[in-house]
Amino acid sequence: MKSLLYATLFIPVLFFSCKQKEQQCAVPKVKSSVNIAFVGFTKAQLNKLWVSSYLANNNFQNFRGSDTIISPDTYLTHDTAFASTLLQPFAQLKANSDYELIIPSVHASYRITNIQYGTDTMAIWNTTGDCGTQSSYPQYAESIMVNGFKVLPSYDFGSTPYFFLHQ
Repeated sequence: MKSLLYATLFIPVLFFSCKQKEQQCAVPKVKSSVNIAFVGFTKAQLNKLWVSSYLANNNFQNFRGSDTIISPDTYLTHDTAFASTLLQPFAQLKANSDYELIIPSVHASYRITNIQYGTDTMAIWNTTGDCGTQSSYPQYAESIMVNGFKVLPSYDFGSTPYFFLHQ
């Protein structure tokens, strides 16, 4: 009888002492480049793109550099949109720059400014109690300005957001 009493007291103590402490951790997010989808264009019209980069919030006055993207083959198709991730290193559109994207075949020009992201961290619960071992998560842009108009992302191509540029 005594052993049963000791067992009923000892087992819960053992169980609770082995339970690890949960801790809320702030996990960093890594800003992802902006993905662009072209609506109403043909692949032939998108055969060549010019991308110029400028210092952000400087009214396109401080030129940083430019790149020509010829025959991009990174297109996804959905309805009437072609999505390009613009994989060339220079053409990855990120915060802290403004961009001018020119499609010479149709004489179209898009000025992309004010790339907005949310918070730089996210809170998660870690059951090990150690916040130092967390990996980072992608942070996607929440809005951009295109030719002075605010554009919100679309998730028509899956879990990655794309910003639509219309012809």
